[in-house]
Amino acid sequence: MSTKLLVVEDSPRHREEALNFVSKHIKKSAQLELDFATSFSEAKMMVQKTCYGGILTDIFMPTESENDEQLSLKASLAKARAREYMEAIEDTAKYVASLYIDEMPYAVLLAETALREKIPIVFITDTYHHGDKTEPVNSWSKFKGIPLIDNEDGEENDHRGKNVVQKNWQKGFLTLLWMVEGKKSNTVIINSEEIKSDLSFGWINSLLEDILFNGPKRRLSHRNDEGKEGFREMVEKFFII
Repeated sequence: MSTKLLVVEDSPRHREEALNFVSKHIKKSAQLELDFATSFSEAKMMVQKTCYGGILTDIFMPTESENDEQLSLKASLAKARAREYMEAIEDTAKYVASLYIDEMPYAVLLAETALREKIPIVFITDTYHHGDKTEPVNSWSKFKGIPLIDNEDGEENDHRGKNVVQKNWQKGFLTLLWMVEGKKSNTVIINSEEIKSDLSFGWINSLLEDILFNGPKRRLSHRNDEGKEGFREMVEKFFII
């Protein structure tokens, strides 16, 4: 039985990168089906109509007409940042509101829907998680247990000599499919408020680095409990490393 995933990405270049990664590195036997949404409105409509096994979503998308959802979004981000940094909520709310004009972190609204529907979801961005615009989202995602895959390497030059920023699709798809498989085995639990798992996101990152560097069949240097073995089995099942 195939697994249908939704990738939400407004950039044509990043959509092409995602497709290229899937065609080169995900086994056909994995039976994955990909749908793409290019805006928050389109993604919201697609989630309402289709039963997705998982969502991999860009964080920032062009701002649509202002409504109550946007006000709720900014309030949620301000609350999360104030909680993490022990700031006054009034000052934080003003700061957060000033960050988002041309683009909005609609991934947060999409994630709220995903949590209600118990759909695994991962954030992916070409920004750094401690950047001004991304940090409030990072605070919110940590409280919700939603992995955020950022870009810590900065810019690279493309073949025309122009600076381009890459997204880590490899880590994004690895993390999402681990969550999809974990939901089936009850090692990942999703409720309306948060995602809980046997492995912390820090462990996932550590395992990913080990597997990507040494290959999935090498015995991991960390303690081999059931959760970590399950992660490696997932990599062998889905990916060409």
